[in-house]
Amino acid sequence: MERRIGALPYLALAQLDYARLLAGGGARGGNRAQELLAECTQTARRLGMALVLTEATALGRRLKGATPLTRREREIAGLIGDGLSNRQIAEKFVLSERTVETHVRSMLAKLGLGNRTHVAAWVARGGLR
Repeated sequence: MERRIGALPYLALAQLDYARLLAGGGARGGNRAQELLAECTQTARRLGMALVLTEATALGRRLKGATPLTRREREIAGLIGDGLSNRQIAEKFVLSERTVETHVRSMLAKLGLGNRTHVAAWVARGGLR
């Protein structure tokens, strides 16, 4: 229906949700989920829907068995989600602030996000699952 009426943002969201549902259905469901994610990713990229793009990419990687973030990046993402600054994260892990900045930049690139606020939103929506 979303496609018929031209509601592309809602189409991307519906494709993502349906792909999540199918992802639990074995190989056959995984194949269809990949097709939906490809369409969803294309639409989300075109419309600038960063969070949808990130979630679709992460689900696609999970279906392929790839982990998008390193262990340290996942830890840092969790702390960003908790509201910690780069300096506070560096102190917690006994790292330089510059090293944390590098991890954050890498994470943003891998997830296709624009800033720390998007990372916090991604974490809040269950991105670390």
